[in-house]
Amino acid sequence: MMKNARLALFCTLIFSFSGIGQETTTKAVATTAMAADLWKKMNAGPYHVHESKKIILAVPKSMESKARDIAANLEKHQEAAMKPMGFDEETPPWAGKIMVFILPEREQFAGFVRKVEKRSPMKEENSSFGYLESIPHLAATAAKGKEPVPAEVEASVEISAAVLRSRAGQKTPLPDWIPDGFGRAVRWKVLGGNNKSVQVARRKVLLASKNVKGLGDLWNYSDTEIGPLLQASLMEYLTFGPQAAKVTSFVKAFSPDDNGDSKSPEQALEAAMIIPGQIVASWRSWIPGQK
Repeated sequence: MMKNARLALFCTLIFSFSGIGQETTTKAVATTAMAADLWKKMNAGPYHVHESKKIILAVPKSMESKARDIAANLEKHQEAAMKPMGFDEETPPWAGKIMVFILPEREQFAGFVRKVEKRSPMKEENSSFGYLESIPHLAATAAKGKEPVPAEVEASVEISAAVLRSRAGQKTPLPDWIPDGFGRAVRWKVLGGNNKSVQVARRKVLLASKNVKGLGDLWNYSDTEIGPLLQASLMEYLTFGPQAAKVTSFVKAFSPDDNGDSKSPEQALEAAMIIPGQIVASWRSWIPGQK
């Protein structure tokens, strides 16, 4: 669903504005004033900032009436992602609240990336996650294409992916399909098996699963529509299926060694005591929605 400069975004981004970048004995945490300052930096027009228990949400003024519900939905996804990644209220994935910027127009998102993250947006990039010093932030725009995806839905997938990235570690390179697939799998979990869009996705997975011959097919599937669904299904299997107790070990196994080298997905599975050669058959028989 998302194409990001993943490792670059997850590594700490240094940015100075009022209240950040000063030496202090305590970690900086997000505030509504910071979110407002960043929005103004984009010159993206009128805005509204809403603060909830876990999130500071900035949206265009035209979405003010939806802000409370969007924040509540994002919190649902963050909480659903925390448990399988070994986080709880006492040990959260990051200090304080995460700042989330909903930017429906592509130009707004591109402005955020250029002016706040100080980089050029990638062509297929619809969301980003990173840190402004120690403060986590997430920005999302609408995904165009055959099946358009609203910016707030992109954000709900990315916030779950951000939780997984936090478990892996800021400097750990991950194949994109792992956080992306996890984010989508968590969304399926939040929506539930009776949700029509989840049912449609799972039917597509069931049909495509017949063409999967080996494990590599799952993350190298050439169809740009079906590939992400297969990867989400695999992460759903690893996160909520029979291997659930080992999923955090799998994610952490990608941490670079002393030489800076990181494991392949197969090596990470083996490190987590998951036998790669047995996954395809087990996953195929486990896929939810089968009669």
